[in-house]
Amino acid sequence: MQENLKNLAMELEFEKSSHIQQNEEKYKQLQAELELRQKVEIHEIEERKNQHINELMQNHENAFREMKEYYNEITRENLELIKTHREKWQTIKDNTNAN
Repeated sequence: MQENLKNLAMELEFEKSSHIQQNEEKYKQLQAELELRQKVEIHEIEERKNQHINELMQNHENAFREMKEYYNEITRENLELIKTHREKWQTIKDNTNAN
């Protein structure tokens, strides 16, 4: 009877240590899998962030170019008006001097 109890205790201790070892291995595998998932998710987030930054920069460049073209057009129109008014002024001045 005593020997059966010892054998049973040894068997239970062996099973306990076996279960502990299996659980530790599963824990390590799960931890490694979670770390890999975390790295993948971080990489995906960084890719989305970089894509968003690139889109913002492209939008900014387009808006700046459009604004620059708009103001350049206004400047060209104003210079043309100045030129036209100078020519008219010179014509009026010449007519005044002729009269």
